Amino acid sequence: MNNDSSLKVLLVEDNPVNQKVTLYQLKSLGYLADVSASGQEALARMAESDYDLILTNCEMPGMDGYALTEAIRRLEVDAVGDRPLPVVVLAMNADNTPQEQSRCLAVGMNDVLSKPVRKDELALKLEQWSQKIFTARSQGSTSEVPLEHPAPAASPDQDGSNPPLDWEHLHQMSDDSYEFEIELLTVFVEDAQVHLKAVTTAIAESNYWEVEQAAHHIKGASANVGAKTMQAAAAEIEQQARRQKLEGTAQLLTEIEQALTSIEKFVQKNS
Repeated sequence: MNNDSSLKVLLVEDNPVNQKVTLYQLKSLGYLADVSASGQEALARMAESDYDLILTNCEMPGMDGYALTEAIRRLEVDAVGDRPLPVVVLAMNADNTPQEQSRCLAVGMNDVLSKPVRKDELALKLEQWSQKIFTARSQGSTSEVPLEHPAPAASPDQDGSNPPLDWEHLHQMSDDSYEFEIELLTVFVEDAQVHLKAVTTAIAESNYWEVEQAAHHIKGASANVGAKTMQAAAAEIEQQARRQKLEGTAQLLTEIEQALTSIEKFVQKNS
């Protein structure tokens, strides 16, 4: 694998759980990366340092991944000749439909990774694009890196003895590092509790936008740790908020709360 440390990577991700997972995966593959929690922060970092490759979440508050990519491409047009290559942008997107892939490419992204990002898929994409970057660099090319069209992509135990997690996914993602799994789940529980409270408050106030944003956050973090019960319930709440019809959310919130309680007790027992 060509994991030359000279490849400069920037991760743009607002979700702390997703940040931790992706940085861990990158490190285990031999890549070091800086991290920004927003599109605005990423642009500020890029003004101070040239990056070869950007891994960006598509949906973020403020400047999202789409707007960030468009801003990057505009800056490149304005600074023709100032850098050897346009930066490669890889989207991390939970929506793997052909329409969404087309949207990513249309704003100037180079490729798409489905969320939750699997380590083997991440490794393949990084290998493919790093080879193109290093080849173009060695040839002194100032032409664009070509765009490519990607291929389409139980009731919890409340004592924490059997939390509702996809352990196969979690072990694969962590390279069977038990220590990292507990560390990750600790961050996940703390983060999910904050956003669960936000969802509950927003539902009570019929604030559909806030419900959608907080539920989306829980969905993404849950997918990354393999908390499928929470992921499914949060996804349903998110869809309902988009339709502006909050029906049966009390049961969905209960499912999330029960699963989160079980995971929290497991973490406490095994920390």
